Amino acid sequence: MFRHLTDFGYKRILKEAIGFYIAYLLISILFAALLGGILGVIIGEEKAAFETALKIGNIVAVVAVLILSFLILKAKNQLRNFLYIFLTVGAGVAALFGGGLFGLIFVAFFTTRKNASGTTA
Repeated sequence: MFRHLTDFGYKRILKEAIGFYIAYLLISILFAALLGGILGVIIGEEKAAFETALKIGNIVAVVAVLILSFLILKAKNQLRNFLYIFLTVGAGVAALFGGGLFGLIFVAFFTTRKNASGTTA
């Protein structure tokens, strides 16, 4: 389930895609929490720090989803597929409104697609 997490060209089955989703969701949450906590300490005020942490978390989610989507599409030679590019933009919008929880669904979907060259690994 959690194999080949850094192999973006690997064609996953549903169970592996769910593992990919869980792993990268946890990584993005931890990274956003760490970054938000550091900036919260720098700001100093509790209310402002919490609001800043939420904004940082949202930004991290959007950036992570877009970067992961493009890395996967590049590894699978699918950057010329307009539908996948459109879905990548949709993933960014989903992450904007629902964080990594919604945006990473698209990313996990991309991991189940074939390479454009027809190879599976």
